[in-house]
Amino acid sequence: EPDEETIWTCCREAARPEFSGLAEVVIPKYTWEDLILPPKIIKQLRHLEQYLAQQEKVYHKWGASKVRARGYGLKALFSGGPGTGKTMCAEVIAGSLGLEMFKVDLSQVISRWVGETEKNLKEIFDAAEGGSSVILFDEGDALFGSRGETKSAQDKFANQEVAFLLQRMEVFEGCVIITTNLQENIDEAFLRRFGSVVEFPMPSPAERLKLWQRAIPPAAPKHPNLDLDYISKQFQIAGGAIVNAAINACITAASEDSPVKLEHVLLSIARELYKNGKQINRVHFGDYYDVVAEIF
Repeated sequence: EPDEETIWTCCREAARPEFSGLAEVVIPKYTWEDLILPPKIIKQLRHLEQYLAQQEKVYHKWGASKVRARGYGLKALFSGGPGTGKTMCAEVIAGSLGLEMFKVDLSQVISRWVGETEKNLKEIFDAAEGGSSVILFDEGDALFGSRGETKSAQDKFANQEVAFLLQRMEVFEGCVIITTNLQENIDEAFLRRFGSVVEFPMPSPAERLKLWQRAIPPAAPKHPNLDLDYISKQFQIAGGAIVNAAINACITAASEDSPVKLEHVLLSIARELYKNGKQINRVHFGDYYDVVAEIF
């Protein structure tokens, strides 16, 4: 006898929309327990989850569709620096409700030919209509950017794309989440159409300590000098950079057949800072500057 989870999975696969290569399926792997964020951000995300879970009851059983006849789908904007958890949170919301998540492939959507981008976008929104899946526009600045003054035919066509998106978002009845590193890049007309705008901050020292403790694999041998409390207070970096640095530190330690040392982590942090165009100096590394100075 199939259980409820099996039945729901079969129904979800049978109702899976067809995007013709314009979006790829993302299997959610994260849960609420994986999120390390300020309580107020968690509350905002929980409200989004509640909205998706209860919109059927409120709109169709309680009659809210008479109040808002169309466009009652969920549109949310996640903004914040790289690696602060925007895409991860979209996965958590989709996974917690048993919904499928599709990440729009902007390379396939945006076309040089006039009208082709709008056609691709229409196909995505039409397929996702109804709220059975979560559509993610990751780094959506390219599509949802501000309209500019029309000085050339290219500007005119770019503004037409934004105008089409505004109209389609207005009546969309599914769930769409857009992520961006800079909210200022998003056209102001879109902000009115978002049901929620969540700003993801850089993690605090206490949150960074939790991220470091989780990022280093539990089975990895740790040297006594591995002071994660010092690292979390000294280096203000996002969760994505912490994961990268932790994995790279483990790679270096494994190649030396050594436990993970403080020096390994500092070198990995220096690589992350250097990669992001930041200077490597004694202000950050203090007495450990000589450890990384030979490489950078």
